[in-house]
Amino acid sequence: FVARGKDHDFEIEKVVFIYNKKSEEKFDKYYREIADKMMSLEKWKEIQKQDKLSENQMETRKHMKSYLGRVPGCEQVNLLTGFHCHEEVNLFRNAVNGQYIPDPISKEKQEAIEKKEDSNHLDDYGFYGRGAYFTQYPHYASDYNRGYYVIQMSWLIMGNVYYVTQLPYGAGTLHGKECREGYDSHYVVTKSDGDPYEFRKE
Repeated sequence: FVARGKDHDFEIEKVVFIYNKKSEEKFDKYYREIADKMMSLEKWKEIQKQDKLSENQMETRKHMKSYLGRVPGCEQVNLLTGFHCHEEVNLFRNAVNGQYIPDPISKEKQEAIEKKEDSNHLDDYGFYGRGAYFTQYPHYASDYNRGYYVIQMSWLIMGNVYYVTQLPYGAGTLHGKECREGYDSHYVVTKSDGDPYEFRKE
């Protein structure tokens, strides 16, 4: 795989394609449900009543939209290609049983995260929400390989997206929390230190 920067190049030794009829049927059903919901007038009114986007959220949305899948209907459900790195056995388990989603964290852990004022000694319970994490950049996924060197590539139905700009600690953080009410997914653009990227207009 050749990236924009040579430091992010890597060699692909093997590609495994797994066909799972049950997963495909489940994906197709969810796709249709999200498409119907996103296209319904009532849902559109509901979305408009949700949090007004800040300038930074608008730029984050623009970034995501530039990566939508090049297939008919992708804009209806915000369909993206995502990469996830883990041990091979876990990735095969995802392919067979569906993507692993971790359990919610305790109230005590959540309160401790919200009291923190910086990222020092901050455990990762899902910095921008509790769930499975994917990236649009294979080299970024490989940075989290921990010696695994196996990357899962998947289609992602983002649906109604909440564009995250909150830090992974302190009051108002989404760290360790379930998907924001009324949304189907979270999306964040991060800096090299892992904090949300702040878009600035020249």
